[in-house]
Amino acid sequence: MKKKSATSHVARMVGSTDADAEPKYQIVRHSQPYGTVSGDSGLFFIAYAASPAALDWMLDRMTGHGEDKQCDDVMRLTRCVSGNYWYFPSFEEFQRITSVSTSLFSFLR
Repeated sequence: MKKKSATSHVARMVGSTDADAEPKYQIVRHSQPYGTVSGDSGLFFIAYAASPAALDWMLDRMTGHGEDKQCDDVMRLTRCVSGNYWYFPSFEEFQRITSVSTSLFSFLR
């Protein structure tokens, strides 16, 4: 297979134009199209990653804020109308956070 375009979405998200390149980051993606031809339509998209760095890197490369300043073709062909960025700690991290919070406020008792 030939090399991918430097601005293709797949090349931008993998981090290479080589067809068989391994991705720089692994994420889990879910998407669901919605709408009708004559009305509003779009794509609900959710991604999960082990580190916020993966999503930061990918979003920077999509929007032209990466090291090469090139914009992803998806951004040229679509219009983003909203978005959210959420962080959910692992169970272990949540336990650490709550134990620190509890010990910090124990003097109020």
